[in-house]
Amino acid sequence: MTDRAIFLDRDGTVIEEVGYLHSPEQVSLLDNAVEALARLMDAGFRLVVVTNQSGVARGMFTAADVEAANSRMVELFDKHDVVFDAIYYCPHLEGCDCRKPSGGMVKRAAEELGVDPGKSYVVGDRLSDMGLALNTGARGILVLTGYGKEAIKELERDNGYEPHHIAEDISAAADWILETEG
Repeated sequence: MTDRAIFLDRDGTVIEEVGYLHSPEQVSLLDNAVEALARLMDAGFRLVVVTNQSGVARGMFTAADVEAANSRMVELFDKHDVVFDAIYYCPHLEGCDCRKPSGGMVKRAAEELGVDPGKSYVVGDRLSDMGLALNTGARGILVLTGYGKEAIKELERDNGYEPHHIAEDISAAADWILETEG
């Protein structure tokens, strides 16, 4: 098995951003997500979802709701033979080592899956995803889907979470990764 991974944010990166997604019925794949992830799998990358789900701590939905939504996402991708190696989520508001931009979820994947963050990429639509890349030694790609266009405005404030690349969507991110890897 490969030690390279694509750490994927969930909402706004591979599925539609709906704001505090809490139901399997709300899960809808983003355009080109299936083909992009299939290409990355074919290139030997492991696919790992890392997502902050603070709605659990806020009492807006339960961990079971998150897991049901994740199961629906897996089901939709599985229909196209796209398989995730793992899905990790942080249900906390703050003060933990798993909430992005902290590296707890990536560290856990490194331990459980044997992936090397230094050979990996983080793809997401928020600056916390770029902070995750910075904090774990991965390369960060900001996608302009979901909250990505708002994140571009935040970049102008120079918070230190500069992405390695900015891509229109997950397909363009996959193009850049595959081109970078040669």
